[in-house]
Amino acid sequence: MRGPHRANMAVFHAAVDAGFAEAKTDTDAGMAALRAEFANEFKALYRHLGVMGAGIVAVTVMLVKLIP
Repeated sequence: MRGPHRANMAVFHAAVDAGFAEAKTDTDAGMAALRAEFANEFKALYRHLGVMGAGIVAVTVMLVKLIP
């Protein structure tokens, strides 16, 4: 009687292991895509911050020259 139950448990464990492996692969792929998206967003953010910084410097220089 033990034989069939052990075989069923082995099949069950193999199915569970395969499911976890598939979930890990999907998660890893999703995380890689998310990292790439964040990298692109941070590039855009730093570009905008650079433009804003240049604008602040320009306004400051203009005010220093206009106000004696």
